Amino acid sequence: MRNFTSVFAWFVVCFGAGYGIMLYTTSPSFIGRDPAAIGSIYDFSTLRGDDLGLAMRKRLVSGIATFSDGEFRGLSLGHFRMANEEGKKLFACQAYQRVTLVFEGDGSASGGQRPQMEVEGPCQFSEDVGKINPLWMPVARITAAAPADGDYTYEGSELAFRYSNLAESWPRTWVLIGFRLSNEKSSFEVTREDLNQMLGHPVVISF
Repeated sequence: MRNFTSVFAWFVVCFGAGYGIMLYTTSPSFIGRDPAAIGSIYDFSTLRGDDLGLAMRKRLVSGIATFSDGEFRGLSLGHFRMANEEGKKLFACQAYQRVTLVFEGDGSASGGQRPQMEVEGPCQFSEDVGKINPLWMPVARITAAAPADGDYTYEGSELAFRYSNLAESWPRTWVLIGFRLSNEKSSFEVTREDLNQMLGHPVVISF
């Protein structure tokens, strides 16, 4: 009985230590220091050129998700890690600091052109390193004003908006037609054609 108790106690100690290590290595603070913390399924650090570009597009698109929270609408993208020109492994949001989503408004058009909306915000991730944090659009504040072309920001939001070809009323639905990740020197774009080929259905935000 004494031997069984000792073995059981040793098991509990080992399990507790292992569980503590697991919690630490999956915490945001650890992940922020070690890009290897992301699952290898989204690790593109060995890819270069067209192979890397294709893998990046597929992962960004496959991870698209939309959210609704009261008066806010959100959209997130898939996340991954890659290697920079020096071969250093980085998360996508470390290589690119900004995300820009491009939407086309459904319904009315101005001058034969459909309304467009660009939404730009920071590229960030939290506990789930496989996802880029959603860009949350303050729909109530947007639609509280009359639609007008131009660049806008809204109190309480860190996003920047650009509208073009707006008619007299706000479109009720916006379809994602592309997006890009960017930094001070370069950008990586996913086009309407990429979305059609890789996703096969529209991504819609309702106002």
